[in-house]
Amino acid sequence: MEPIALFDRDTVDRLDWPPDAEATRRFFLDFVKHGPRPYAANIDADCYFLQAADVVLPVVVTDGRGGNSWVCSQTGYYIGTLGHYVGQMDPGMRRQAFHTLQKGAGSVCGWIDIDRSVFINNWLVSTSPIPPRLDARIDEITAFLCGRFPDHYIVLKSINGIEHNTLMARLREIGFRILPFRSIYFYRPSEQAKRNRHMRKDTGLLGRTAYRQLDTRERYDYTRVADLFRRIYLQKYAFTGHPEFCADYFERLHQSGAITLWGFAKNGRLDAFLAAIEPPSGSLQVPYMGYDPTVPRQEGLYRMCATAVLRYALERGRSINLSSGVGDFKVFRGAVPTVEYVAIYGEHLRHRRRAALKMLSWLSRQVLLPEID
Repeated sequence: MEPIALFDRDTVDRLDWPPDAEATRRFFLDFVKHGPRPYAANIDADCYFLQAADVVLPVVVTDGRGGNSWVCSQTGYYIGTLGHYVGQMDPGMRRQAFHTLQKGAGSVCGWIDIDRSVFINNWLVSTSPIPPRLDARIDEITAFLCGRFPDHYIVLKSINGIEHNTLMARLREIGFRILPFRSIYFYRPSEQAKRNRHMRKDTGLLGRTAYRQLDTRERYDYTRVADLFRRIYLQKYAFTGHPEFCADYFERLHQSGAITLWGFAKNGRLDAFLAAIEPPSGSLQVPYMGYDPTVPRQEGLYRMCATAVLRYALERGRSINLSSGVGDFKVFRGAVPTVEYVAIYGEHLRHRRRAALKMLSWLSRQVLLPEID
C-alpha cells in the first residue's frame, strides 16, 4: 500500500497530481500556500493537501481558535446557528427542546475542546464535494491523521444518505460518530424535471426579464459579487457565521475555472449571482449566491439564478446538491430533502473527550434529527 503524505506550503510543489484532482488543486492551492485569512477574515486555520495514492484531499486543522466561521467550527454551528433558530421559535415545548440542545451542545463543545479538529476534505464552504473513492481509503487516512494530530478530533462534513451510504456505513464501522447537521435539498435531472410546471414558469421569466444573463465565462465585477454575497449571508443571515469571502476570493476561483458563475445584470450593474463547484464526477455543489435585497421581489432575482443552474444541470445530466434553505421553492421544482451529517472520530482521545462526544451525538439525534428529517 502506498504511503500517505501531507503537503503544506513548503512542500506542496512536490505533490504529484492525479489527473482527476485538477478541480481540487485549482480551488484549494492558494489556501495551502497563503492560508485562508487573505480570502476570508473569519477563518483562521492551517491548510494542507493529503495524498493517499490517487486520492488528494484538502485538510484543514484548527487548534481551538475562537471566532471561526461554522465551516470549520462545530462551536460556531451549535452556538450561532441553533441559537438563532431558538430565538425565532414560538414559546412552547419545541422551543424549550431546541434551547436545551443549543445550550447543552454549546457547553459540551467548549468542555471537550471540539474545535481542536482536523477536517478531512473541507473546502471551507458550506458543502464540499466528496471524492468517489474516499470510502476505500478512509481507514488508513483516519489512522494517519490520528498519528499526526493525536490531540485532535477527526471530522468529515458534507455527507448525506443519498450519495454517501457506503461511506457512512464504513465510517460507523471504524468508530466515527455520525451527527445530524442540517436539512439539504438534492436535485436529479429527469424527463419529469423538464416538464415541472414551476420550472416552465421560471424559464418564462428568463425570457421576459429586462435583466441580461451574463455568460459564465465572462469577467464579472467581483467587488459586487462579494458585496451581494455579504448582503445575504453576512447581513440578512448574520447569525450563521458564514465565511467573509472577499472580492479576490471570487475572482481567483472564477478566473481559474474552479467555480462556474451565473449572474444577472441591468444597466451595467450586477444584481444577482449564483456559483457552483463542478467536480469531475458526482453532484454539483452550490455554496454561493447573492442578490440585492433592495430590488423589488417581483423581479425574481433568486428565481432566475436558481433556474439558470437547474437548466445547466438538466442540459448536462448532472445532479445538484442545492444546500439548505428555501425548502419549499426547491421541492416545488423537483428537489428532494435529505439530512446532511457530520462524522466525528475521537477514539484515540482521552476518555473525557470520547464520552462528551458520545453525549453530543445523542443530543443531536434525539433533539435535532426529528426537526430536520
